[in-house]
Amino acid sequence: MAEITRKEIILALMASGGSLRLAGIDLSELNLSFLDLHSSNFYRSNLSGANLSGANLNGANLDDANLYRANLSECQLSAAVLRGADMRRSILRGADLFGADLSGAQMSAAVLRGAILRRVDLRRADLSGTDLSGANLDGANLRGASLRGASLRGTDLRGANLSEAAVNLSQIVQAMLDENTIMPDESNYTSPSGQILEESSQ
Repeated sequence: MAEITRKEIILALMASGGSLRLAGIDLSELNLSFLDLHSSNFYRSNLSGANLSGANLNGANLDDANLYRANLSECQLSAAVLRGADMRRSILRGADLFGADLSGAQMSAAVLRGAILRRVDLRRADLSGTDLSGANLDGANLRGASLRGASLRGTDLRGANLSEAAVNLSQIVQAMLDENTIMPDESNYTSPSGQILEESSQ
């Protein structure tokens, strides 16, 4: 159960005029939807089951935070830091994570459908069973990530680095790849730019 209330968070934001220091705080199950929490510090905070839909978390520190089953739909997370965060079963549908650092994050069974993940650092992240259909991973670094059982239907992987990633080509159904896409064997994708890998080519 959360240690503080939504009202207390809002009052603290008004008093500070900006980012908050909430490191190590229990915010589980709390409704923080649509709040402006940019650049706030949630290091090792417990946000499991919290509702952060539509919230502004641009530049926030969420290193090692517990976001298990958290709702981050339509959330703004550009340049946020989520290294080693527990994001299993979290909902990030339509979220904007441009340039975020999710290296080593645990994201199994998360929903990232339609999310913006351009230039995101996902090195060694666990994305097994994750729904990435329609997500934009243009230029993302997925080196050593686990994508076992992930849905990549309609995913934009142009310029993405998949070297050493645990992924089967049969998973990449109708995904967008280009000559800058680095495949798991560290070779570059050789078909024409923007080529769509159809189901029939599996």
